[in-house]
Amino acid sequence: MAVVSIPMLSKHEQAKPVQDCISYASRETGVSEHTTALVMSYFLERLADEVSLGRVVRIPGFGLFAAKHYKGADVMAPRFSASRPFRLQVRHGAP
Repeated sequence: MAVVSIPMLSKHEQAKPVQDCISYASRETGVSEHTTALVMSYFLERLADEVSLGRVVRIPGFGLFAAKHYKGADVMAPRFSASRPFRLQVRHGAP
């Protein structure tokens, strides 16, 4: 079930950070912004599928995605744990 979709034409201010990421990736790889957004959407869709199956998805240098299970409930929620290099880059890049 496809639920992840990266909007490219959204005018909303909250869409600007992801659009900046897509533009950067597009420029660096020489691939169109549309193709970049499409690949990212498919990647994130599959990542969500893997986590929903109870698997841990580890991206070296970035972090891991897993499901958090709640005791006594038949519910789980996604969880992200940033890797040390990711945390350091954010810390050193923050104003």
